[in-house]
Amino acid sequence: MNYRMQYRLATAILCAQLLSASALAQTPDPEAPTLQSKEFTVENKYLILPIQDGTAFDDMDSYLRLYVDDVKVRDFRLKLADSAETTDWYAYLTIESYMGGQARVEVDNGPEGGFALVTPSDTIPGEENFYKEPWRPQLRFSQKVGWNNDPNGMVYLDGTYHLFFQTNPVGRIWGNMTWGHATSPDLLHWEQQPNKIHRQSMVKWDAFSGSAVIDKLNTAGFGENAMVLVFTDTGTKGEVLCYSTDNGETFTYYENNPVLARKGRDPKVKWYEYDEDDTPLNSTAEALGGHWVMCRFDLTDGAQAAFHTSTDLKNWTFQHMLGGLDGGGDWDSCMEFTELPVDGDPKNTKWAIWAGNNFYRIGDFDGKTFTLIDDPPYDPEVIQGETSYLKYRVHYGNHLASQVFNNTPDGRKIKMLWLSYPTPNPPYSQHFSFPSELSLRTTKDGIRMFAKPIADIEKLWKNTNTIAAQPLPEGQSLSTSASGTLFDIRASFEVGDAERVVIAGNGLDIVYDAVNKTLQGQPLEPVDGKIEIQAVVDNPLREIAGNGGRILIHQYYSRFAPLDGITITAYGGDAVLINFEAHELNSIHE
Repeated sequence: MNYRMQYRLATAILCAQLLSASALAQTPDPEAPTLQSKEFTVENKYLILPIQDGTAFDDMDSYLRLYVDDVKVRDFRLKLADSAETTDWYAYLTIESYMGGQARVEVDNGPEGGFALVTPSDTIPGEENFYKEPWRPQLRFSQKVGWNNDPNGMVYLDGTYHLFFQTNPVGRIWGNMTWGHATSPDLLHWEQQPNKIHRQSMVKWDAFSGSAVIDKLNTAGFGENAMVLVFTDTGTKGEVLCYSTDNGETFTYYENNPVLARKGRDPKVKWYEYDEDDTPLNSTAEALGGHWVMCRFDLTDGAQAAFHTSTDLKNWTFQHMLGGLDGGGDWDSCMEFTELPVDGDPKNTKWAIWAGNNFYRIGDFDGKTFTLIDDPPYDPEVIQGETSYLKYRVHYGNHLASQVFNNTPDGRKIKMLWLSYPTPNPPYSQHFSFPSELSLRTTKDGIRMFAKPIADIEKLWKNTNTIAAQPLPEGQSLSTSASGTLFDIRASFEVGDAERVVIAGNGLDIVYDAVNKTLQGQPLEPVDGKIEIQAVVDNPLREIAGNGGRILIHQYYSRFAPLDGITITAYGGDAVLINFEAHELNSIHE
């Protein structure tokens, strides 16, 4: 199934789920059991919920509501297990911020045995095994339990990177869209924080995707350096604001939401700072030295990118609609755009823009209008009988909905993606990519985006195995004694007349096909006769960058046994090894 068909199928399923959820929420089941309820004083960190895995949102046939001092603070559709024996995993709601309050939990259509297991606790059943599971990633953030999809609100503030993300905290399938939260001092070591945006305490239905900014100039009046989340609220049917004045610990829902009526979704907001060539929006913007820009996926007339501007984050003016981007269905939701220097020259910058599928375009942006400059504008390709005009591509694999950190201290453009790969067992599902750094470089095809794993990974190196530069005769393997499960592998070689060059080791199998000019089946031409590879090997995922990030491949890699030696071999002809390093890595959880 190609990407377009996958996207259309996923969209159809999502629409069906939302319609089904709406119908079920409005139509009571006459055969449903009597409402079950219990009360308690909040004296513990968590409320524990026994979960039985379902395969679809419709399997989540119970409804749970949590009140504190008679105010509803949580509302979920879920599938409660009917006993400890049928419990697949335990979800948890963090309730410690309500300490001393009088709580009431209600469940409609829930089994009595399961409801009896809904209980306050200071521990989460099974937490002693979190991050020790053999399939658990060891080099990237993953949530303790539940589902994740889009990374949201990626922003840096006062020494901390903040990653918000779409999550279902009570199921391993899509639903109950909530904003999870994790923080890191270094983009490597992450600590999960309590969920921040809840579908009932602040919004009426679901908190869909969006972004975060730091309002350094207090343009919105929320406070200097307020962290402001801008996202799609499907209850108010528009783009809304939540803000924090305590470095993301707590958030307040702006009282006059929505700030934009919903004709699209998933806003990306950033500060556009003026230079000598810019014309300010107005006198307020001139005094501020810039203005806010929002780019959101728009559905008013096909798939487009709508640009709006503001000086206070509250009042927005439409400026520009960038159309012609649908490419027969390849343009979808979750907008992102960013400015990058070309070939490292800060005086020569261009802008890249992309949506959920991560195909990108290159252009110029003046704070109001985005002008595409791609050369050539499209590469036609026929997929299952339909002509598709694909945008440029750097990412390969099952990925969606990427975002770049705002407000990074060094100006680096660091990107993370949702990797749509499931896990074999509870308590969580789906993944995030290892962070990658973006750049624009001039190639023989024009200006193109490059993405490669962040250099910060070197902080995880614990042992290095190398192979000296030397000829790589056909069929004669060169090897290292590298062992373990986590690696940063770097290799470069002259292709020569070899037909294939393979890096191998207990299922590793990274293949450059010199005949078809592909790396892992994806297009990659030699540069001056040479190929460069970097592979970040994790459980159960890996990122493989070719030629300094000309392509970045995200793969599910279901190998949980340690490697015992890594080899590189040329087949069908001779190659020349230039460099080979296999860095064994520490887990971020050690």
